Amino acid sequence: MAGKNATPVLTRMPAAKSLAKPKTLAFVPAPKIELVPVAAESAAPVLVAAIPTFSRQALILKRTLDVVIALVCLICALPLFLIVGLLVALTSRGPILFKHKRVGKNGEPFLILKFRTMHHGAEQRLRSNPVLWDEYVRNDYKLPASHCQVTKIGNVLRKLSLDEIPQFWNVLVGHMSITGIRPLVKEELEGRPHRSQQLYALLRPGVTGLWQVEGRSLTQHGSRIALDDNYVLEWNNRRDLGILVRTPAAVLKPSCAL
Repeated sequence: MAGKNATPVLTRMPAAKSLAKPKTLAFVPAPKIELVPVAAESAAPVLVAAIPTFSRQALILKRTLDVVIALVCLICALPLFLIVGLLVALTSRGPILFKHKRVGKNGEPFLILKFRTMHHGAEQRLRSNPVLWDEYVRNDYKLPASHCQVTKIGNVLRKLSLDEIPQFWNVLVGHMSITGIRPLVKEELEGRPHRSQQLYALLRPGVTGLWQVEGRSLTQHGSRIALDDNYVLEWNNRRDLGILVRTPAAVLKPSCAL
């Protein structure tokens, strides 16, 4: 046996095999995040996805699709437009079209066009009657189709979304998009969280959107806000086309009627 003072023997370790060069890795960008303070003074800021930015090319493509689709729909729907207009005029007193102020892109107000589905002067009666106005607000600023202020032909138009045909003109002139967030009145938008208001201002409101294909009027108010926020945060033209394809089935589903 070796003594206590024996020199230790250093064993030469075999050279490590050279590691193979890694294959090229795909770069997946992480979502941008930012610190957002919450209302409570003692609460710490929370991390949320940053306000998105969109490429100029993508927005130009979206607008081009809007113009083309709106033109085609207006031309093809012209006979239906005349028939519905005539039915509205013959079955109730008042104008054929209903104009209502909504909030558009960048907070700009515009007049949304619809075929009139309520009796003439219904909005003024709503504002003067606290009970009716409260029902109107609780139903996301519209009356149920079964309400007495809704005309018989208006009930049918709402169920089939035919009252929204004039909105293709709003698309053509640049107030709206074919797909987007549900167009809101000022009071409803101001009742949303500040961040949701910021997201709303980034894109034009749409004739259809996630709110249309995910349940329409059956969707609760809080869920609608989440759908609208998600639409903007995840927006791209491919997703718009997917929503557009799903819209006819959602419109024709009886349980989803407005």
